[in-house]
Order: sequence, then C-alpha cells, then structure tokens
Amino acid sequence: VSVALRTAEMSWADVVHKTTWITEECSLSDVRIAEAAKMGGAMTTTTMVSTDALSSGCFVEVEVVAVRIDANSLPDEPMRKFGPPGTSPPTPPGLWGCVTVTSSNAMLFVSGQVGDTPPSEQAEVVYAKLSSTLVEAGYSWADVVKRRTFRTPDWDRSIDIDAGRIAMAGAMSAHTGIGVTALASPDFLIETELIAAH
Repeated sequence: VSVALRTAEMSWADVVHKTTWITEECSLSDVRIAEAAKMGGAMTTTTMVSTDALSSGCFVEVEVVAVRIDANSLPDEPMRKFGPPGTSPPTPPGLWGCVTVTSSNAMLFVSGQVGDTPPSEQAEVVYAKLSSTLVEAGYSWADVVKRRTFRTPDWDRSIDIDAGRIAMAGAMSAHTGIGVTALASPDFLIETELIAAH
C-alpha cells in the first residue's frame, strides 16, 4: 500500500479509510505493529476483519481510500479526524472513528461500529452509534451514500436489516453485507461502517 500511495504521489496522511482483512494464520497484534510502522503516525478510520481465505493465498490484505487535498482551495481544516461522541482518543495507532474531507463536497468516513452488548442488542447499538456520529458531524441518514456490514456466522442478518431500516427512517444508501469468520472480539457479531457526503 505504501508503494501504491507513493506511485500516486500520495502518502498515508491522505488516507481517509483503511480496511484490513486477516486470515487466522496471521496475528492481529503483528498486523497492528506493521501498520503502525508503515503509517508513520498518520491517522485514519479503520475496520479490521477476519476471514477464512484471501486471494492468491495471502494472509493479509489492506484496502485504502485516499483523497488528495488541494490546500489552496479549501478551508483551514480540509480534513478533520475525530471519534464518535462519548469515545476516548484512539488506542490502536492509526485509528480514528470518523474522518470528514472537504473538497467541492464534504465527505464523512465512519469506521466500523460494534455493539459491546448482549447479541440481541448489538444491531440497535450499532445503528445508535452511527446515528450519533452522523449528528455530531453535521450529517443525517439522507447523506449516507454507502454502508458496509460485516456479519459473523452466528448472526441473523434480518436483525440488522430491521435495525437499519428503523434508524434510517426511509433514507436509502448503497449497502453491502459481507460474511466473515470473526470480528475484532469474539463477542462482536456485527460491524457496520459508512460513508456519507453532502
């Protein structure tokens, strides 16, 4: 990823979202250490997902969204990074809950949100966190252009579909549901991230 960013004349400071896919052959702590070393202190929203297999027999795959910002044509703070309301500063290096990018349009990137609650309440908590984050950043569900939901094998997808429908109150967005073997903790059964723009 670092080479690709340099080739595009960009850096980790331009990255607004990163998704890291890991197989069971790989240690989560080793991946975090390697990412922190490569990112050189840059911060971004992050989603980490465990999966059974990746293409070409790889054990780790990283996908990034980077935005080149022309500082001469933008406000004083063209990229603002912050955590959702009520959260503490990021603990893993390089992790922020939200990033807004102001260009001709403003965009909001929200890291995957999880519910640290009993399984029956996780979807409701996830969508409550997403709703609070949207409000804090000055957005609404009508501004959401993309959602991505990661579901573990023990999860009933109809629960998060219903929770999303209730939270979004008629708003529509692109949505991708992805089955994964595990999330960051075995207690988490669902994780949803989103991108909004206005």
